Amino acid sequence: MSELQSETVQQILLQLYCREQNEQPLISRTDLDIALYDSEGFLAWRDTKRDFIVSDIENRVWVKSCPGGYITEVHFNADGSLIEYRLFDRFETTGQWQLKDGLLHVEILKGENSYQFAVVARADLNIHSAVEYKNGELHSYLKLVQAER
Repeated sequence: MSELQSETVQQILLQLYCREQNEQPLISRTDLDIALYDSEGFLAWRDTKRDFIVSDIENRVWVKSCPGGYITEVHFNADGSLIEYRLFDRFETTGQWQLKDGLLHVEILKGENSYQFAVVARADLNIHSAVEYKNGELHSYLKLVQAER
């Protein structure tokens, strides 16, 4: 992964590391142990990640899931918009995406709720992960899979 460009990116990565490698429940970014940034485990885990590129995202379809079993199909359009459908009943929501600092930043609007997450790319598989916030509050761990044609 290229040199990290912001403290927020470091926090996102550390938050995912704690969930995936330490099998901890989700931890708020403000409650992270920043001493882990230089730990051997974190650095090794970070080496398994990569930066996204635009062709990974635009005009592609991904499947998004969470531990609660909520599964959706997300269509990322080239103009930065997205359409999300529940996988089984096709209920539609909309949102925006942006590629920044190698991460895929997403915001999805569902009624009066706003969901935000930054997806971290895995280097060896097209199965990526994120921590989702609902209306600014820590909400869920996500897995996202790029669907191939």
